[in-house]
Amino acid sequence: MDAFTQSSYKMIGLPGNIDIPMSQLLSGANKTDWKAFYDNGAAENYLVSYDGSTTFNFKPGKGFWILSKNNINISKDYGPVALSVDNTYSITLQNGWNIISNPFEKNVSWNLIKTINSVTQPIYFFNQGYTQPVSFEPYKGYYFFNQGNLPSLKIPYNPGGVVNQQFKLGK
Repeated sequence: MDAFTQSSYKMIGLPGNIDIPMSQLLSGANKTDWKAFYDNGAAENYLVSYDGSTTFNFKPGKGFWILSKNNINISKDYGPVALSVDNTYSITLQNGWNIISNPFEKNVSWNLIKTINSVTQPIYFFNQGYTQPVSFEPYKGYYFFNQGNLPSLKIPYNPGGVVNQQFKLGK
């Protein structure tokens, strides 16, 4: 087995109406075959290691840092999240940094999300370095800094968006 390397770090989240323990989706043993971290938003000691608690359940809009020596394949449809009357889904936020994910199986324009929420902050995606994408894609995790201490972030449903129904994370 390969050792964990910096290039192994991935930020992921799952779309759909889900509440799934991380250990049900990752093969092997924690700390031997995979590691997972949650960002609690604090200025220091912000990365919390996997502890088996419900904090580490995949839920709509929630993302994690994952390192895995094995492939992760997800192709199951978990059903859509419930939309509010304004055709959005609200992701609960904490103060400071958040790892968020797209609750839909379709891409959403980050500029549209910024407009709806009256924010200017970008999202940051990590792929051996940080980028500021313009599209909020499913199955990926993104850093978002909650500068205005918003309680939630509204994500508009985009029926015309590009569908991404399968996720594969390589070693």
